[in-house]
Amino acid sequence: MIKVIEQVGREWNRLHPTGPRIGVADISTEYGGEFCWYVWEGLLPERQCKAYHQQGLEADVRYVRSDGEEMVYEFSHTGYSQQLSQDLVNLFCAAGVKRIYATSLASLAEPPGCILDYSEDSLHRDQFRVQIWVP
Repeated sequence: MIKVIEQVGREWNRLHPTGPRIGVADISTEYGGEFCWYVWEGLLPERQCKAYHQQGLEADVRYVRSDGEEMVYEFSHTGYSQQLSQDLVNLFCAAGVKRIYATSLASLAEPPGCILDYSEDSLHRDQFRVQIWVP
């Protein structure tokens, strides 16, 4: 996955030398396995774990913004670039990604050789997940 991200980053920088930069979030833990964290709910922490990101085969990538900001995008605000996000999805698919999980709000088209999956729509409103292996 790291090689795919680096390849996409190089191509993105070649195509968009003045930005915006791409943002990559969760990939996996250093040695794989459970990907968990704690969220404080009241007086006690609540343990939350991701079902994915356990073998380094997936990565979360931020949707590209049109306003130059480098923070998480929420579809309730202005600033989303559908074209730049589509360009980024296309680059990931050309680099060997097999499946993209996204929100339907992103209005992305399915690139050739890649599956665009909206089945986890509510989980991907601030980022899309790329997967290099499809079970």
